[in-house]
Amino acid sequence: MQSLTHDSRLSSHSKRLFTGARPSIRRLLRFCAVLPILLTLSVVVPTATASAGVRGLDLQASGCDAQAPGTYIVLRANNVYGWKCHGFYDLGIDINQACRWTYGPGSSAYYLSYSNPYSWRCR
Repeated sequence: MQSLTHDSRLSSHSKRLFTGARPSIRRLLRFCAVLPILLTLSVVVPTATASAGVRGLDLQASGCDAQAPGTYIVLRANNVYGWKCHGFYDLGIDINQACRWTYGPGSSAYYLSYSNPYSWRCR
C-alpha cells in the first residue's frame, strides 16, 4: 500500500515538474519566434528615422528613391559618407546629386563636420 502511495506522489510530483516546465518552454519558443522580427526592426527602424535628421535633404527621396529606386537609406558608418542605399547590397549616395534634385541644377553639397553624418547642407 505504501508503495502505491509513494508512486502516486511521484507521479503528481513529476506532473508538477512537467506542467511547470511547459510554460517556460512555450515562452522560450515564443521568444525564439519573435527574436528575428525584433532584430529586423532594430535594423530598419533607426535607419528610417535617421534619414529625416539630415537637415535640408531627404536622403531617402533625393538619394535612394532618385538614384537607386527600390532601396532604402541606411547609416553604415558614423561619418558623412556613412549613408548608403541598401537593396541587395549597399550603394553610395551622390550627395551633390541629391542637392541638385532637391534645389535645382546650381546646388552643391557641403558638410559642417566629417564625423557628423547629419551635418550635410546644400548651397
